[in-house]
Order: sequence, then structure tokens, then C-alpha cells
Amino acid sequence: MKKRLSRFLYAITALVLVAGCSKDSDKTLDGVPGTYEGSNVTITVNGSMYSGGNAKVEVTGTVQDDMTFKIYNAVLGQAEYTVTGCEVRVDNDNSRVFGGEQGGGASDLNKVVITGKINNGKMVMNITITGATGSYNGEKLSASINGAEAPEGVSAQITGLKTSDANLIIDGFVLGEDEPIEITNLQITTLNTQSQFSGEYTDEYKTVSVNGQIIDHTMSLEVVVKNTSAVVGKWKIAKEMGLDNFGNETEVHRVIINVENTTGKIIFLGSEQDVNVFGPFLKMIAMGYGLDNYLDALNYFEFKENGSIALSFNDPQNGNAEMTIPNELIPEGTIRWYAKEGKVYFVVNMDLINMIPGGYGSIFSQLFEVKDGYVHVPINFTKTANGVDIYFDKAFLQQAFPIIKGLIPSEGLGDMQALIEMVIPEVETIINESTKFEVGLGLAKVTE
Repeated sequence: MKKRLSRFLYAITALVLVAGCSKDSDKTLDGVPGTYEGSNVTITVNGSMYSGGNAKVEVTGTVQDDMTFKIYNAVLGQAEYTVTGCEVRVDNDNSRVFGGEQGGGASDLNKVVITGKINNGKMVMNITITGATGSYNGEKLSASINGAEAPEGVSAQITGLKTSDANLIIDGFVLGEDEPIEITNLQITTLNTQSQFSGEYTDEYKTVSVNGQIIDHTMSLEVVVKNTSAVVGKWKIAKEMGLDNFGNETEVHRVIINVENTTGKIIFLGSEQDVNVFGPFLKMIAMGYGLDNYLDALNYFEFKENGSIALSFNDPQNGNAEMTIPNELIPEGTIRWYAKEGKVYFVVNMDLINMIPGGYGSIFSQLFEVKDGYVHVPINFTKTANGVDIYFDKAFLQQAFPIIKGLIPSEGLGDMQALIEMVIPEVETIINESTKFEVGLGLAKVTE
């Protein structure tokens, strides 16, 4: 009887202990499942406090060794990212500590490891990301543009966590682009700590190709910018039928002076005339003062695909000997170009501009934007049946005229003094009252 009672008591004790252990195990997930956001979640990513806002973590599951953590906005390049198979334990101060990892295989860009603690409805999470995703600059980036070393300050960033959604964002590489360029659908292969990638970005004016690799968290990057706009090529000033300085019809260079207004009439030099004859009249005056001879001195200029410019002209101060750019005085890269939003931009080193005698180089900094030691000169361009027209528009001329007037001396121009002082204000009035005022040159392709 005593043996049976003893066995019964042992059995009851065992059941109580098992029930107690089971009950303790159930408490492991107490307060764990749920949504953590706002002031209830603090996240660090690779050792830096996440400050992007809108971070949120959803925790689901019923098994302490197989919980799911869905992270919103805090994992680089992802609106949401899920880590499954996470473990939850109770530590000495009755907090719930957790850990888990996702990715890291040959088909993934990264390995994402999460660790942290939950206590009284608040979560602290540490995210460690190893692999291709991340920002590269300074000593972590070795880069070139069209074969030349990239300037200081460029940066690159890879976003995404799978090879199927990898993107590359480059900043400071493309002349004329103030905003970063995002290259989507990046072709990338990654294994362990090494990644190889390539991709291409295309818009109306250019193609940007990238090739690179990441080894031990350092990126090597080659960027090739190929300009594709209508102005690419070698050009000379086009010829068309017009009037010479004697009013005779002949073949002259295509000088563009297009004027329109609401009345169809203008007052110039004390007389009223049709607005559509004003342009030809000004061109005839310009030809009379030798403009055609100056234009004859230009052999060609070339907008190259790589953004550089070549130029050939006959120097009248050197027996009309041919001069070419680049040369020793104006080396490659001193004058560059790009196209954007219907304009072609000449980009000239300010050191070269400041070499203009008489201090007139400062005029360029008044008329045009100067960035990083280069002046950017925007000129409109329109593709024509036989080439392209490049021209300044009314908005620019309205900005330029006050500066031009300030350069006219009060004396010393001889017979021209009175005429110039009369014509300049009249032309300014015509510009202000016009709906269109364009001044430029027509270009024809040089065929070789």
C-alpha cells in the first residue's frame, strides 16, 4: 500500500513539474508577437542609428524557434524584408532576446542578420548587412569616367537584396546631371564577399554604361558616358541664299535672327517696318561689318560622343594658319559639352575664361552659371532637315543686354559711337516687346 502511494505521489509530482515547465515555455513568447513602430522601436543598421523614419517591425509566429520578423523601410533598398526562422529566448532580466538571419547564398546580394531585445512592448533591433548592398565613396571607391580618373566627391550605392532587384545609383559622374542617376536591372553576380556587375542607363541625350566589381567591401567602377543627341558630330556653318552688304542676293552663312511680336510691326532707326524683315535687315548690316569673313575663318567644330570638343579655324592674326583645339594652350577636357532639355551646354574651365585680356572673362560668370570651376553656357538647339540650328533665345538676351550695355564705352568708337548708342536701346526694346527673339547659327554636317 505504501509503495503504491509513493508511486502515485511521484507521478503527481512529475506531472506538476512537466506542467510547470510547459507553462514556463509558453511564457517565452509573451508580449513578443505584434507590431513595433514609432517610439516603440529603435533600429541600428551596420552600427549606425536608423533615422529614415517610418520604420516598423511585425513579429508573427507561435513557436519560439521559428518566429517571423517582417521589417519595413529599415533594410537598405527594400520597402519590406522578411527574416524567418528566428529564435526567441528569455534573458536574466526577463526580456525577450531574439536573433535570425536571411540570405547569404550565391543567388543573394547580401546576408542580413538581426539581433535584439523586446521588453515592455518596446523593441531594440540591430541589423547587420554584409554583401554588395551599401554606399561606396572615398577610399571605398576606385572609379573612372571614359577612361580618366573620376573627380573627387563621386559616390555609388547599390540597393536591393536579391540579384533580381539590384540597382546602382551613381552621383557626380555625369556632366550636367545635378541629381543621381539610377541604373535599374543591374546584372550582378555575387559569391561570398566578391561581386561583379554591369548595367546601362539611357535617355534622350546619352547612354551611361557601368562595369565594376566589389571585393572586401571596396568597389572598382568604370563609367562610360556616350552622348547621343542630335548635335553629335563634326559641323561647319551652313550656307544659304541671302543678301550681302550691298543688298545683292548671294550665298551667305546661315545667321539666325528670328523675331516675332503681336503687332507684326517694329520701330527701328526712326521708321516703322514689318517685323519679318527686321531679321534680314540686321543680317545685312552684320555682313557689311565683316561678319561673313569672321565666320569663314571657322573650318569646323566637333561635338564628340565622349563629351569633348574639337575645333579648327584659320587664325587671321597668324597669316590664316590653321589652329586646332585641343592644343598645348587649351588641352583635352578644358572645353566640354553635354545636352539636356533641348539645350547644348558648352562647359569651359574658368581658368581659361580668366585668360581673356582686359578682364572680360568676368562677363561669363555674370551671364552663365559657374559650377566646380567651370562655366556652363546653354544654347538652344533644333534639328533641321539639313543639320541643326543653335541659338540664344529671348530669355537669355533679356538677361544679357543690361550687361552688354554696360560694356559700351562712352567715347572712343569714332563714327560708330552715335550709331551704337542709338541702336542698342532700340534693339533692347524690340527684344522686350517680342514674343520670340532668337539669335544664332545654322550648322551643316561635315562629311568626310
